[in-house]
Amino acid sequence: MSLKLRAVLVLTGVTLVTVLSFGAFAYLLFVRQQRAELHRLLDADLARARSLLTRPVLGADLLDASVPGVVLQVVSHDGTVLISWGASDVLPEAEAVRSVEIDDRTHLVRSATWGQGAATIRLAHDVEEALSARWTLARSLTAGGIATFLAVALLATVAMPWAARPLDAALTGLAAVTFTELLPEQASDTAEGVMEDLQGGTLPVTPEVPASRPDDAPAGPPSGVDPPDGTPTAPSGAGSGS
Repeated sequence: MSLKLRAVLVLTGVTLVTVLSFGAFAYLLFVRQQRAELHRLLDADLARARSLLTRPVLGADLLDASVPGVVLQVVSHDGTVLISWGASDVLPEAEAVRSVEIDDRTHLVRSATWGQGAATIRLAHDVEEALSARWTLARSLTAGGIATFLAVALLATVAMPWAARPLDAALTGLAAVTFTELLPEQASDTAEGVMEDLQGGTLPVTPEVPASRPDDAPAGPPSGVDPPDGTPTAPSGAGSGS
């Protein structure tokens, strides 16, 4: 695998992880904040309705009639609906917030005791639009993430070879000089071959053997020195006596 291809794969992989992490974090943060706000509004309306039913105020309304998707019921201990606003079906009792389907729409329901436990106040909010907003955000994040990933992948594929030219030239020159001087018989014929051998690790390392020199042959004993057998040697260049 070439160096440029590795760089492209690393860059696209980092981009993919970053896009997925950012999208998941943004979506989960939005859902968390939205859920907290929906629960807060439901608790606030339930507390207001309970307060007005306990201590009525002249001219005050239990619910805002301009806000659609709100259901309010007062149900006695034996299940009789004493007051019903916004729905004909009896809401379930829920001490904690829970979701129910009313007329094929999702609602959050919460209840509280009233009249010393003789009845319960049950309140429901339609959250279908909030869920639609979640899906819209999820689709937007998905589309944006895909577009970002494709743009970075295309840019890396096109720009990486151009950006890596100086590094390729430096590595090619270094590899060619090094392997031509140390291992001339194993160096590749072209610069691309040297780079392939260097990156692929196909060039073996052979220990350098010093070349023999002609003057390394053992020399005889110097002239005028007796050999080990005791026979005197004549000086070089001396002739026979007349």
